[in-house]
Amino acid sequence: MDYFLVTQDDEFKGDKVFKLPRFTNYKNLLKTYDFDYSKALENEFLYVEDEYAFKKYKDIYTSEFPIISENFYAFFKEFFKDNIVFKNVIITDNEVSSQLKYYYPALNKVDCLNKETKLNSFNTDIDVNRLKDLDLNMIDELILDYDKLTNLNLDAFYIENFKKDIMIVNLYIAELILRKRLNGVALKRLRVK
Repeated sequence: MDYFLVTQDDEFKGDKVFKLPRFTNYKNLLKTYDFDYSKALENEFLYVEDEYAFKKYKDIYTSEFPIISENFYAFFKEFFKDNIVFKNVIITDNEVSSQLKYYYPALNKVDCLNKETKLNSFNTDIDVNRLKDLDLNMIDELILDYDKLTNLNLDAFYIENFKKDIMIVNLYIAELILRKRLNGVALKRLRVK
């Protein structure tokens, strides 16, 4: 059972580097997913960005919450059919009067952290499963719990207990992502214990 962390590749360089700014009200975007996903509407969220031109852009941004490009979305939509609800995110560049459409995939949140996950800013005696609002910067090594994942059979999901949604995919999806040659997508293999 192999799983991978999906994140943006900060080493990716385009003609002009576009870094997704901090969303001041991104929690409003995610609010609709506190209830049954099947009833969620695809509402649009507009953010105006006027500092960078969109020459080269990443297919995923994970600074505040994961949003994926239309290329990534098409692949996810094809693979998962109607099993995932997506929320539209429109980013506008006033400088060149262009818009990019991204999507927030509303994946299941799974409690699957192994108690041996190594924190870098806390005592190693602390049980990570009892902590809330974790951040990837707090963790030296993210380890998933085999027993908690065994019966779930999920191809992609978010990890519970994190401030920001952390996207995890299985080996099959990771291989498909690599074959798609998406821009600025990084995969990191995780230990499962």
